[in-house]
Amino acid sequence: MPGGRRYSGKPQATDRAAWKVVQRHSSNKTEAQCREIIKDWIKAGVLFETKYHDPNARKDEWGLFVDRNKRPQY
Repeated sequence: MPGGRRYSGKPQATDRAAWKVVQRHSSNKTEAQCREIIKDWIKAGVLFETKYHDPNARKDEWGLFVDRNKRPQY
């Protein structure tokens, strides 16, 4: 995200919701399907949540990171 912010996999996330990115690239998927994809990626360890310092909010937040070792290679 711009400004060093991270997307969130939390169900209550709004402006940082990761499922919206999936939907932007897969417009044929519903919100529920996109949320499930994010949940599956977190469960598989491709995405993981950890605390980071959000420069906009100026506080620690939970954000998504990619485990590059578990990312599929195409």
